[in-house]
Amino acid sequence: MPHRPLFALRVVAFGLLSALLILPASVNGVVRFDQRAVPPPGKTLARLFFTVKPNRPNPFNPATRIAYDVPQAAHIILAVYNLLGQQVARLVDEPKAPGRYVVAWDGRNVHGEAVASGVYLYRLTMTAGFSQTRWMTLLK
Repeated sequence: MPHRPLFALRVVAFGLLSALLILPASVNGVVRFDQRAVPPPGKTLARLFFTVKPNRPNPFNPATRIAYDVPQAAHIILAVYNLLGQQVARLVDEPKAPGRYVVAWDGRNVHGEAVASGVYLYRLTMTAGFSQTRWMTLLK
């Protein structure tokens, strides 16, 4: 009889913090065994969870690209904030079908003006309550 673990480990990032979660062996239809994950038919493992990837390049000048995964249809908001929490730019604010998306930010605010060098936060938010924030550095 093959060995089937009762739990699976998953590392989840919360901005600058990370957490190790111990989950049941089957989560969202993913059956985990022998250090591998098998997605349900018709889905890839990478798109089972809402995720926002680190921007590339980081630090950047004059532009950077942000990739994110949407596993199910949802209204997506991707916005850039300064360290005071003020929204600098809104890159995405529309319904998205499942898939991987990439958006570019050219270091300009909502008025088309170039922003100052520094650290900025970008947050992916879904209407159902998912939210993930990462940081990026603009160097001039």
